[in-house]
Amino acid sequence: MAPFSSGSRPVSTTRADKIDPLIGNLIAENMLPISIADSPAFVNLVTFLEPSYKVPCPQTMTNLLHRQEKELKAKVKAELVQDKSTE
Repeated sequence: MAPFSSGSRPVSTTRADKIDPLIGNLIAENMLPISIADSPAFVNLVTFLEPSYKVPCPQTMTNLLHRQEKELKAKVKAELVQDKSTE
């Protein structure tokens, strides 16, 4: 099946910057392979939902997931330090 296309507005950088981490969260929370970003079915779904958005390649998704992991570790460490100091 060919991807859905229409003469829709281009996706803004701000919107794309919000979509990218949502895809990262989907991959991480469901323990999906990063290669899903290359899956024709996934690309077709995203293209249907946001026609002008370009799904990041698996390498870009890997980099995004590494950044999200670092941010989550830092957040958990900060929460542990705060919890320890309030005891």
